[in-house]
Amino acid sequence: MVYENTQSLHGYGQQGAVAARDGMAVRAFRGLSGALAAGLAVLTIVVVVVSHYAPERGLAGPGSASVFWHVTGGVVAVAAQIVADRTRGLLAFLWSVIVITTVGVVLFAQWWS
Repeated sequence: MVYENTQSLHGYGQQGAVAARDGMAVRAFRGLSGALAAGLAVLTIVVVVVSHYAPERGLAGPGSASVFWHVTGGVVAVAAQIVADRTRGLLAFLWSVIVITTVGVVLFAQWWS
């Protein structure tokens, strides 16, 4: 059976080749990790802005160690999410686990401990 208007698996223009799609569980897990990575990126921006403006207002803001760990965690989480979005199957799942673990470690170490 030949399908028209389908993407080829390798971009070579093979007529009728349909790109493989991940299962619902992997896509949902990748979506969850994407939301967490985006949330950590926003939180990192907030921490950096607060650390910049807090001393000017006489407030105790986050220290440089907290800023460092938020920035490092944010970069790792977003980079791992980009890789997770570009891979399929078990590799996408494992990269999503790295994102969720990174977010969990940053939140636990910087906010809950």
